[in-house]
Amino acid sequence: ISGYRSKATGGGVRTGYLITDHLSQGWRYTARSTEQSDFNVSVSKYILREDRSYTSSEVGHTLSYDRLDNVVAPTAGYFLRMNNDVAGLGGDTQYLRNRLSAAKYFPLADEWVLSVRGAGGYIMGYGDKDVRIADRFMVGGDDLRGFRTGGISPRDKATGDALGGEWMYTSTVEATFPIGILPPEFGIKGKIFTDLGSTGKLNPTGSDVNDTGALRVSAGTGVTWASPFGVVGLDFGIPLLKEGFDK
Repeated sequence: ISGYRSKATGGGVRTGYLITDHLSQGWRYTARSTEQSDFNVSVSKYILREDRSYTSSEVGHTLSYDRLDNVVAPTAGYFLRMNNDVAGLGGDTQYLRNRLSAAKYFPLADEWVLSVRGAGGYIMGYGDKDVRIADRFMVGGDDLRGFRTGGISPRDKATGDALGGEWMYTSTVEATFPIGILPPEFGIKGKIFTDLGSTGKLNPTGSDVNDTGALRVSAGTGVTWASPFGVVGLDFGIPLLKEGFDK
């Protein structure tokens, strides 16, 4: 994603409880120490400005309302989820990060399901701290198929290094359907999908950074298997709308 190596060591604790049958709340604390090394000769100056090593101390909160019929392979219902994180209770990192996500599932016919999913997030530094590249948002891979992991991001024009954005959004419309040659009890289904999203805003920034915040779109197909250990999938996506500096 960028021209250096990053090693993080840490741990955390978390707890959660039900408020009602469908509303739950969770809390977590995470401490982490990060070291950066092996910088490329041509690595971005925005990366070199950051400390080579730093620590973070983060408290997080999740509020979730879940009306799905099945947690592993839902066919009907919806969920709403809000995540809030605060870093700065000790350590060298200070930020506020908020993220909202939601999904709705519609049964169309026997074994046919349409889903609409979306997520959005924003992170901001406070005090005298800017948001570090490792804490910013990068889009691509699982959340926008057809692009590399971190393939959508503000980038240094000269080096191509991903620098991350302070806001992001993604959305997916997906239909799953049975594969006629396989018995339904195998749990293997086909799917078609369209993903869209973007990320942007870099601070500090300059004219040497590509940061358009433009909409990206992809479409594709795949298969999914509701195994006893969770959902396993194989997707093939093609970018339909992209920027020239995306990966």
